[in-house]
Amino acid sequence: GRKGRRGVTGSYGYEGAKGAQGGIGPYGFEGPRGDTGYNGDFGKIGSAGEKGVMGYKGVIGPRGDEGKVGEDGLKGQIGTAGAIGDRGPKGYRGKMGLPGPPGRPGGPQQTSLGSVQNGGGGGARGVDLGKTPDYYHGEDEDNEFGNENKVSLSLEELEAELLTRLHRLYDDFANFQKPTGSKQFPALTCKNLFNDHPYLKSGTYWLDPNEGATEDAVQAYCNSEKKLTCISPIIKKTELKQWYRGGDRYLWFKEDIDDNFKFRYTVESNQLTFLQLHSDKAKQKIIYHCINSTAWRDRTNDVTHSIKLLGDNEREYKASTPRKHRPTVLSDGCQVKDEERRSTVIEIVTEKTSRLPMRDIAVYDIGDDGELFGLELGNVCFS
Repeated sequence: GRKGRRGVTGSYGYEGAKGAQGGIGPYGFEGPRGDTGYNGDFGKIGSAGEKGVMGYKGVIGPRGDEGKVGEDGLKGQIGTAGAIGDRGPKGYRGKMGLPGPPGRPGGPQQTSLGSVQNGGGGGARGVDLGKTPDYYHGEDEDNEFGNENKVSLSLEELEAELLTRLHRLYDDFANFQKPTGSKQFPALTCKNLFNDHPYLKSGTYWLDPNEGATEDAVQAYCNSEKKLTCISPIIKKTELKQWYRGGDRYLWFKEDIDDNFKFRYTVESNQLTFLQLHSDKAKQKIIYHCINSTAWRDRTNDVTHSIKLLGDNEREYKASTPRKHRPTVLSDGCQVKDEERRSTVIEIVTEKTSRLPMRDIAVYDIGDDGELFGLELGNVCFS
């Protein structure tokens, strides 16, 4: 017969069993970059490599800057005694000695002043005057008592003369103990002078620091207010001019530029040495006059090429000197270069009195055209 009509849909059947795994599909598209991960742990240190071969010797480097001046060393031990020197020349005549004790009474031949004056029997024996001026005696040498009619002084006048001489001896003795700063009685230093004579005023006095004969005494200016002993440079000032043309380098003024400027002072030799020994402090000012020449600091405040000062002890003092011994800059006008005349004032104050006075000055910034300078030395004052 004919095919029948489609029947109605039946109910869902039971779930079938899991099929076999299919094959690997094709690669998908690259995904976005993930976040940064945490740092991993350090790995183990590897073993050292082999020692490399020595490299070639390097070239010599440029010369380094000059080092700072070291501190003063410890005081050395006293050296062994030197050999006995040759006999020196005859010394100067010594100072007047102290008055001696009174002499013994005269012998029987002496005559009392009473008999000389035509007195009666004569009073007690008078004072033995020793050698008296000729006008005390008569002119007849054969007469033991002289010519009685020509005695020119009375007893009162003779006594007055004796007192005058005694007073003079007393004054000399007092001046010997406390010198007055005169040529005959020079003081040790101005400080000693004003301690002994506080009423004295400032001025020029005679001094004898080595305490020898007065023939080598020296003159110095004494400041009564501060009890300073001040000595002056013999040549105080130089010209302001162009002293040198060439490359910038250090030149010592006396040694390299002008040996006529001796840096000498009114007190020298052993008198200066003893003045240093008798003093606790010394000071001196130096003025550097300039036009377009740097003295201490340049326009950038650099002090590499500051001037150098040579002390009496042959040590150098400059901007790089340790602070304890470094000069003090009171004003530094030469830092400015503007075609104008200016000046830099430098002062050294020290308890090492052997450092002063200054004996030379080294300058640097002076070689170009228009760089002018001049020096001016101040007094050296000891106290």
